[in-house]
Amino acid sequence: MKKIIIILIGVLFTLSLSAQHRVVYGTVNVFGDMTLKNIAVSAKKAGTETRTDSLGNFAIVCNQKDVLQFKAKTFCTIKKRVKPSTDTVNVQMHFIEGPDN
Repeated sequence: MKKIIIILIGVLFTLSLSAQHRVVYGTVNVFGDMTLKNIAVSAKKAGTETRTDSLGNFAIVCNQKDVLQFKAKTFCTIKKRVKPSTDTVNVQMHFIEGPDN
């Protein structure tokens, strides 16, 4: 009887953990409407990473309350918090400002 209860608790615990993951979609742009390809998108808590496609679109698996990080050379790193109601995230990247010459 104890084995059945332990197995049942383990199954319920596993189901509750898997229910916390979700897929968030989005687009990465610069200068308003120009899309950016090959931008690294990572989910901090879920530990997943992807890159934007040739149209600037991405899809990433993350947790309910995760932080997405958008990173690329010559651009400022941007972090966006994912809320439970968030399905899409659209990001405007900005160039890193260099020293004045």
